Amino acid sequence: MDDIIIRGGTIVDGTGSASFRGDIAIQDGIICAIGDLSGRQAKKELDASGFVVAPGFIDVHSHSDRSFMLDDSGAAKLYQGITTEVSGQCGSSPFPALPEHLKKADPWAALSFQDFLEKAEREHIKLGVNQALLVGHGSLRAGVIGYDGRAVEAAELEQMKRLLQRDLKAGAWGLSLGLEYPPGMFSNPLELQELGSVVKEQDGLIACHMRNEGLFIDEAVDELLTVGRVSGAHVHISHLKIDNYKAHGRAPEVWAMIEKARAEGVHVTADVYPFLASSSSLTIRCPKWSKDGGAGAVLAFLQGERRQEVIEGIREHYFNAERAETCLFSSDGGLWPEIVGKTLRQVAEEYLHTTDYAQAAAEVLIRTKAQAKCVFFVMHEDDMMFFIEQDVLVGSDGDAYSGHP
Repeated sequence: MDDIIIRGGTIVDGTGSASFRGDIAIQDGIICAIGDLSGRQAKKELDASGFVVAPGFIDVHSHSDRSFMLDDSGAAKLYQGITTEVSGQCGSSPFPALPEHLKKADPWAALSFQDFLEKAEREHIKLGVNQALLVGHGSLRAGVIGYDGRAVEAAELEQMKRLLQRDLKAGAWGLSLGLEYPPGMFSNPLELQELGSVVKEQDGLIACHMRNEGLFIDEAVDELLTVGRVSGAHVHISHLKIDNYKAHGRAPEVWAMIEKARAEGVHVTADVYPFLASSSSLTIRCPKWSKDGGAGAVLAFLQGERRQEVIEGIREHYFNAERAETCLFSSDGGLWPEIVGKTLRQVAEEYLHTTDYAQAAAEVLIRTKAQAKCVFFVMHEDDMMFFIEQDVLVGSDGDAYSGHP
């Protein structure tokens, strides 16, 4: 007698074969038979008529590299059928961390990937969802030179390569780039290509939050394709989208660049999330120079002599009420809870009594110590639908939230 039989479901087995209706028998947690199992019995039977029965799904772009340490059940993902996540995305991972970070707010910061694994073992973490972890380029860079907005020197680059090789050999799946965030935004082509050669040697992949996803998306795509072309590594575009209304409608042109590169031998893939809003820190709307040193630098500039320069940089993104309406605050860092769930326009007009939305954004950054996070409704459905109909993967760009603070 089997332990479980799932009867009458439409089976999609993940191999690319056509779906079919059938039964699935499970014994000791392992599938032992598939097909017409009307002659078999089980201790427990589930009627799957009208439902699809499929293997677990892979969330190819996830940020659960810390949250699974708080709640290792991964229930928020399991309930969606997700059984594997690719985490450590957008240039950020708990490793390799600066030694001083090990004593600060992030309890899971680790000197290396191996150290991270050992911490998980000591805490008796049992994975409810498999984790394929990437080395965050921003974390790697910060681990060598901090958050300085400069090019790495030759010796520093060699150190970064050694650390990356060490963590890849220990089991990390590849490297993730966050080129729109500090400190990754300060990297140059040589740095990325040299690190790409290490990834190639270890047969990993490079997942990239590109430097720009709007008006300059062509240049950003070309930068990543060049990394793949020069290093030979598998490059992957994270959450492919067009996030500036002035560039909406260009999805076919962007995809044509990817197809052309594939035809030329570049191993390039991409993922998409099926919704029209992105999520990030409000600091992403600040000028690049103001982030030399990280979020703390933004805060210092806003409270110093260059405050107005930062505000004018923000104004390029939020110059009227319509654009301010696309920015919804999702987190305040625990410092101004009234703004959570409200748009920048609402906060400006209701709380700050101004229609200068750039000035309001600056005030929010100051009051939240640059910790405010936002959901930006900046994509167009036509672009999203075009991308998602192509040869792409799907990722959530989210983590498995736990019930813990």
